[in-house]
Amino acid sequence: MRATESARSKIARNFYRLFNESGYTSNIPIEKLYIPAHSLFERIKAFALFSKHHGFKEEAEWRVVYMPERDTQNVLAPMFNYSIGSRGVEPKLRFKILPIKGLTADDLSLNKVIERIILGPSTSNPMAVATISRMLDILNQSGLKPKLRGSTIPFRAIG
Repeated sequence: MRATESARSKIARNFYRLFNESGYTSNIPIEKLYIPAHSLFERIKAFALFSKHHGFKEEAEWRVVYMPERDTQNVLAPMFNYSIGSRGVEPKLRFKILPIKGLTADDLSLNKVIERIILGPSTSNPMAVATISRMLDILNQSGLKPKLRGSTIPFRAIG
């Protein structure tokens, strides 16, 4: 979901308002308040993970979020890994785009889920496109090459 900052704030305030109103009308015993509180927390977590600033509309990305508490059969647990980046070591799901019995379609593949690959603006866009094209060949994903494009947004170096 893409929304302006004020729209995202309004949605979050609505979560709180509905939670507050339901507390007054539902007569939930105090020892059971953890149930709606947990539900509110899960809504806020999903909203935070799946909402995005409207300026990124062009990306039209998919987000895959691993929630271990929902993976009761540990189907995806072997794909849970880590990444070392500028913020240090972080958890990462290395989701393999392939059929997973009982979880995905039997014909799941990168070629089926990728509409296009847009490389962000850079100082050497044709070289970046050629490099990614070569990478797709090496990874036996040559079928994705027709979907590969360089961004048309002009590169602006900052700093």
